[in-house]
Amino acid sequence: MNTTITPRAPGFFRFTVLFVLCCILLFSCQYTYKIHATPHDALILVDGQPVVPEDENTSNSNSITITASHRDYTPIETTAVLHDPFATNVISIDLVKKKYAMVIDCAPREYQISIDHGTAAAPPIHASLEHGAHSVTLVSGGKEVYSEAIEVTAAKRKVIYHPQSSYGTRFPFIDENKIRFLGSFPTGKQPKQVVFSPDSEYLYIPLLADEGFDVYHMPSLTYLKKIPAGASPSYLGFVEGLFLEHTNTFLVTQMTRSRIIEYSVQNPAEPVFSREINSKGNMPKVVAYSKKLDCIAVSNWMENSVVILDYATGNIKHVIPNLSVPRGVLFSPDERYLYIASYEGGFTVKFETASWKEVNRVSVPKTAMRHIVQTKNGKTLFVSDMMFSKIFEIDATSFSLSHTYSVFSLPNTIDLTPNDELLFVSCRGPNSPEGYLYPSVYPGKVLAIDVASRKIIGAIEGGRQPTGLDVSSDGKLLVFSNFQDADIDVYNIESLYSSTEK
Repeated sequence: MNTTITPRAPGFFRFTVLFVLCCILLFSCQYTYKIHATPHDALILVDGQPVVPEDENTSNSNSITITASHRDYTPIETTAVLHDPFATNVISIDLVKKKYAMVIDCAPREYQISIDHGTAAAPPIHASLEHGAHSVTLVSGGKEVYSEAIEVTAAKRKVIYHPQSSYGTRFPFIDENKIRFLGSFPTGKQPKQVVFSPDSEYLYIPLLADEGFDVYHMPSLTYLKKIPAGASPSYLGFVEGLFLEHTNTFLVTQMTRSRIIEYSVQNPAEPVFSREINSKGNMPKVVAYSKKLDCIAVSNWMENSVVILDYATGNIKHVIPNLSVPRGVLFSPDERYLYIASYEGGFTVKFETASWKEVNRVSVPKTAMRHIVQTKNGKTLFVSDMMFSKIFEIDATSFSLSHTYSVFSLPNTIDLTPNDELLFVSCRGPNSPEGYLYPSVYPGKVLAIDVASRKIIGAIEGGRQPTGLDVSSDGKLLVFSNFQDADIDVYNIESLYSSTEK
């Protein structure tokens, strides 16, 4: 039996061989690639391993994961497919510059501002600017009068001073590496004070020319709502606030109605109205609370008195008269004493709470003493004076003046860090020639004073009339209100001081 074998065409064998070879190459070859990066000094990781831009590299896979980062740019992560196993695959990575929330202001505030030669507008200007160099130009009557280059490396409030005016520039600015500007946020009209909740999670903002107080959630820097406070919020005039941690309540004074309005803050995001307390005087300003005595001390501005009210009933326990426009009130840490600052009397006075009799006073003629804070050990008081732009340091034991600080124009609210290391001072800056309710020509500042060395360590630029000021109880945040701009500035200050209890 004969078997005949018919040979296959030569082309078939060539196709088979080529197919097998292609499969081998496809599944076993290495892919060559290089990465072109902008900026050229970006940090590049491929599948978690660093590579040098423009160098040739190989991969056993045709899919690679690329991570690119740079301190001045927004980082990205992407997947690239390597298509050609026989040539170098070139991959381009273009990072986008970081942008920062900037508040650009000028001094004096008689100019418009143009950024990078754009349209000029009235200050302050809120802008999102790329990292790097920018130009800020002051414009008057449509003409450029002064230009200054700025380097944007982080969010901040930047004030451009016209070279013919050096007003307020004598204080050095705090190192930007030690504080971090978290932003400027809108409020209702004329934010008079800012008050952190005891857990530092919420910020309440009493509004002098609006119907109540604003509420912010601070971890997210989110505005929650405005609370129309009390029975008659349309009368406006909300001045100062105070959280009482042990009762989960918040008190806010309404000077136009002579009322102290109480809210339950079991949930600080949703304050619930509780009651109104008659301040038993005209135009209440500041309230202080004594837990041991279960009483409220309230300064009645136009009554020239401080009234001591039973907290539970609101009834009068005692009246301290003849105080000549009292403003700041404060109980000592042991609650044995009550301190009162007289705005028009030029004194701070110390009363014994057991008898409500005067113990001593510190008098500085013609001063306007406004706000009082005290160290936790009770040894030292600080009082702001708006008349001569001073901060008075008072020895609480001898009740004598131990030091005087010269600060920026019109200091008002002051506060200590939780460890008593730094004293922050909000300085409104000079009033308009027409009065303090008219737009200020120059922005204000917040100063930081090192308590131990008695040195001013630097200034933070403010807006128009920094007024309310508070440091969070955890010591991380500083917030102050810009009264005429209707906003608050928020700073992280953790790197500015030791943050440990003394």
